[in-house]
Amino acid sequence: MSGLTKCGKCGGGMAISGSTDGRVRISCVRARDAGVCDHKRSYYLDRVEAVVAEAFVAVLSQKDVMQKAIGTAIKKRREDISGEAKAYSRAEGGMGKSEGPACNNRAASGC
Repeated sequence: MSGLTKCGKCGGGMAISGSTDGRVRISCVRARDAGVCDHKRSYYLDRVEAVVAEAFVAVLSQKDVMQKAIGTAIKKRREDISGEAKAYSRAEGGMGKSEGPACNNRAASGC
């Protein structure tokens, strides 16, 4: 959960704030360390993880949401691949201009 949980009041990060009864608690770092947030409440990490897991499962079980997310991911990946292919083609096209005398005899040099 590190870096994923945020304070509902200020948006600052949440971090481990102690363990008094064997259960780890998290609280707002900006409230605890800097005093710039007045959200003093702490939460049991195991409970936060359980709620997040339940929400995650609920989202994963929504077929339309998952189809949209997968479609978006595929589109982004295709754009990334296309950009890389174009960059590769540009780089490959420029190689012939900068090979110099070392590659004049391609068969002998392996260029």
